[in-house]
Amino acid sequence: EVEDDEDVRLCEERLEREDGVPHDRDFDKDPVLVGGAAKDWNKCSVGCEFGFSATKTPDATFGIAPDPTVESILRSMESSQYYSENNIAVARGRGYKIVMTTSLSSDVPVGYFSWAEYDIMAPVPPKTKEALAAAFISNCGARNFRLQALEMLENLDVKIDSYGSCHRNHDGKVDKVETLKRYKFSLAFENSNEEDYVTEKFFQSLVTGAIPVVIGAPNIQEFSPGEGAILHIKELDDVPSIAKTMKHIASNQEAFNQSLRWKYDGPSDSFKALIDMAAVGPINYGCVGVYSAC
Repeated sequence: EVEDDEDVRLCEERLEREDGVPHDRDFDKDPVLVGGAAKDWNKCSVGCEFGFSATKTPDATFGIAPDPTVESILRSMESSQYYSENNIAVARGRGYKIVMTTSLSSDVPVGYFSWAEYDIMAPVPPKTKEALAAAFISNCGARNFRLQALEMLENLDVKIDSYGSCHRNHDGKVDKVETLKRYKFSLAFENSNEEDYVTEKFFQSLVTGAIPVVIGAPNIQEFSPGEGAILHIKELDDVPSIAKTMKHIASNQEAFNQSLRWKYDGPSDSFKALIDMAAVGPINYGCVGVYSAC
């Protein structure tokens, strides 16, 4: 065991050496300057400022920089299925040095997840609604099959209260999170099925103790807080079995409690590691990325 600990220490030291970026520049006195809206980022681990300077060329800027010596940064939380430039390969081809998107393969992932923004471990509130699920869908032209799936669920006698513009059967002027608290399920149907594209639809469901029924990221299970915590509709052929599972869980308190076991026992280590990524903050990571390129 002592030898194992020593191996780990030596490995960590080697990685730190290889990752180290030597600099003659004092970043406290000469901080990284990112061209953009004026903003000081005081909590960044390296000196970093946002804004414009008449006397200093920025180290980086959001958008394509006209000066080839300035690093170009792409930052977006939209799906690349709607905005092709958000695809990492496309962004690289256009000249972006630092890519900040929802993809976990980005230089700086900018996910929707955060311990600070979402009270993920909030207690499970009483489920008082007769309907099994709530839906908030307003883009009726999504580039996937989410509306067809919603219709199929309804045809299979899964009662759904729809508050969005699509298939609305309830007044949409409600607080989404407060409303979701009263349902056993939430239809976390994204507007595109893209890896790592997981939005507030999913995380708000977790907050409210409404089991997410997901159409979206093919790797959504990697975002699950625990075993059996989510239901994933990968294709329309899955809808009948998902409807059956929803009815079973809704009528069986033990099964419902098991799906939310993570709320009581704590989420998986992988889920905690995922959400912890947001603790540093994407802007901080972005500054470090620019720092490494300086």
